[in-house]
Amino acid sequence: MEPKGKILLVDDEAIILDVSREVLKFLGYEAVFAREGGEAIRLYKQEKEAGQPFDLVIVDLTIPDGMG
Repeated sequence: MEPKGKILLVDDEAIILDVSREVLKFLGYEAVFAREGGEAIRLYKQEKEAGQPFDLVIVDLTIPDGMG
């Protein structure tokens, strides 16, 4: 089955990433995860340059030890 879309999720909490991974997979989306903003920017640029940009980016705005 081809994914419905490609999502980048940025969050510093492991439980959020774990639950989101399962839900998005169940719903048929391809999901990529980053634990802070710098990593998210790197992934975003990498995928855009590869011609496979994300359809949606979800960002946690408060990441205490990194960029939100």
